Amino acid sequence: MTIRNVGGGDSLSIFERSWQTYHLLVAHDLMQHHALGQALEQRLIAWLPEREAAGLSSTLAMADLACGDLTTLAPLLRRLPLRELEAVDAAVGVLPQAEARLGPVPYPCHWRAKDLLLWAESGADHPSGPWDLITCLFGLHHLADADKWRFLELVPRQLAPGGRLLIGDLFRQPAESRQQFLERYWARVNSWTVLTQPSRRLVIDHMASSDYPAEGEQFAAMAESLGWQVRWLWHGPDQAEGLLELGRLG
Repeated sequence: MTIRNVGGGDSLSIFERSWQTYHLLVAHDLMQHHALGQALEQRLIAWLPEREAAGLSSTLAMADLACGDLTTLAPLLRRLPLRELEAVDAAVGVLPQAEARLGPVPYPCHWRAKDLLLWAESGADHPSGPWDLITCLFGLHHLADADKWRFLELVPRQLAPGGRLLIGDLFRQPAESRQQFLERYWARVNSWTVLTQPSRRLVIDHMASSDYPAEGEQFAAMAESLGWQVRWLWHGPDQAEGLLELGRLG
């Protein structure tokens, strides 16, 4: 299933056509997956005692959207005090890889083939949830701006009281156009000599057809206008990747 986006490109192409390229991106930390994962883990470690102090459950029901094969999150998912996991991805073929990478865990797991917006829209279609923690890493930038708004409107239905939504993604700088962002990022891609030239071309073509990153501060303001409390947790050194924590007010 193809994630909806402005340009109509196949946003899954880099993953379905070349997992080797994707794994090189992660293994060599070319898109800051390691630092982002560390920032996410540090926040969760701090958040767990905050939950207990607020009288909330010390175990978590978690949904990971655009999960891929869990290359980044699998080690953390084995350490967190989870009582349930739902892993969601539009690329149905990646879910068995995610399940294998996670391995045996002492909590039930659900593997859903669905794009993240349809998942947010279809809460009544599956019995799991609500979720104490929802994560979405490098998924929302494939959505059109209107669909990003729709996602932020709908996903609170999936979130348990006191829950958190953590979004790690690509974000544009203030007043930076999409084209300016892409050209800035493509210069970075062309410096990734660990990739072959055809692999770098694959990444660039994927971004040109499928990547629509939000302007970071506009995205945060949009979330606040929809009743979210927003906090930036981390920015990458190139100010192209970022991690946001969102919770519901009240």
